Amino acid sequence: NNDFCSSCGFVGRFLCCDACPKAFHFTCVDPPMDDSDVEHLEGEWYCRECEHKRKITALFHRMIQDLDSRNPVAYRPPIEVINYFEGVSMDKVGQYVDSSTIKPVRHK
Repeated sequence: NNDFCSSCGFVGRFLCCDACPKAFHFTCVDPPMDDSDVEHLEGEWYCRECEHKRKITALFHRMIQDLDSRNPVAYRPPIEVINYFEGVSMDKVGQYVDSSTIKPVRHK
């Protein structure tokens, strides 16, 4: 870990993040801590940046696993959406077609 506080830049006694090299004075963390608070910490402690990254990773972990386990597929809007709007349709390969601008075909 760093030999200086990542918040104020000074030296002293630190609380070190278990995920990155950042270290903080007990009073520089949010909320500030004292010696007894630090003594009663259980498990690992993460700085705010690492805690945020861990939450985001946990939140999207299942979605990322799902994406990693599937083959790529071209996006196609649901048929309910296509049928809901007037003048919206898809061609044979699934491309969006604005049928409100297509001129009707005249047969002779």
